[in-house]
Amino acid sequence: MVKEDKFVIVWWNDSKVTQDWRPDTCTEDDVARCRTVGILKAEDKTKMTIALSDSYNGSVMATSTIQRGCITKIKEWRAK
Repeated sequence: MVKEDKFVIVWWNDSKVTQDWRPDTCTEDDVARCRTVGILKAEDKTKMTIALSDSYNGSVMATSTIQRGCITKIKEWRAK
């Protein structure tokens, strides 16, 4: 668990799915490049969980858990 909340920006790759008819020579193998901004709530060697919002009573809303293997960059964000 994270002891002190940090605001982070995480760049990560996600699987890409298509649902349309395509030629049999599927060469489009690119992944979905994503960016998530939020409050780092938990992390370990395999994953990290980011919340969009949290409250003073300990509740969180809109969490994303991202596997470390998908993460390409992490930056801590600090207000000036």
